[in-house]
Amino acid sequence: MYVFEWTPGMDVESLCEKLATCVGTVRWWSGEMVYIGCECPPDRKRRVASILAGALVRDWLYRQLVVHVQQREPSLMSDEIEYGVLSQLHDLRATKARFAGDDLDAWEAKLAADLSAWMEQEDRLSLPAFARFRMRPLLTALTAEVERRMHQMRLEDEYEESLRMLRYMLNEQPIVKRELHVFCAPERIWMTDAEGELIRDEEVLAAALAGETDVDSEDLAMSILITRSPCRIILHDLDPDAPWPRFSETIRRVFRERVMPCRGCTTCWSHQGHQIRGDELLDLPWSDGAVDGQGLDI
Repeated sequence: MYVFEWTPGMDVESLCEKLATCVGTVRWWSGEMVYIGCECPPDRKRRVASILAGALVRDWLYRQLVVHVQQREPSLMSDEIEYGVLSQLHDLRATKARFAGDDLDAWEAKLAADLSAWMEQEDRLSLPAFARFRMRPLLTALTAEVERRMHQMRLEDEYEESLRMLRYMLNEQPIVKRELHVFCAPERIWMTDAEGELIRDEEVLAAALAGETDVDSEDLAMSILITRSPCRIILHDLDPDAPWPRFSETIRRVFRERVMPCRGCTTCWSHQGHQIRGDELLDLPWSDGAVDGQGLDI
């Protein structure tokens, strides 16, 4: 009889049911540890090894990742973590993502071969110890990837919440029959009215120059847009490769049907054709918008 040590708290009954489909006798018992015993004919060893490898790559690995994320992200709910890890593992398997040289299917096949070879020599094995030793490179690489994805998921949730707050603030403002143009360049953001005059907001500018706030240029621009609440915004996206979250996308998500893309103005054409800087487009000798009559260069 083969005796396999399993991890307490994991679904041993499902594993035994799978083993029972290919061997005659399977039973399990528990104390401080969980043990599975099975009688395995020689011609079924590879099948048993394959079932055990699947349990390690799918169930044991999943549990290790969940525990790790729970320790690193204590603010997340348990069901949120479990669902997030499960969906990510499914995605990584479906896309054949490689970790420590192989994808998850290849890792499972390799572990099955190792277990089958072991069963030719021994009849007792601690599966958790085997997994920690043989799967260490996979667990290390996969943990880093899942942690990165969970962090990104949390950032996206925070971003969605900020969008809801901005839309709420916008809905509190009456819509003004005014058209504003917003230019998003790599080095700066600026706004003009329909006639091309730069926009200046005294209150927002005063807050920016006070030096006692951590509000950045995008926050300032959004404050002006929400305060003025124009009925139409012409968006000139001069920085399509900006990192997430792009400010141009935030404007689209907040103002929705009020936003229209630029269909090709002189400024956008100059930037796309010559890849010149935002400050060269403005051709201004200043950077903080403090000169009277020049508007607010954010």
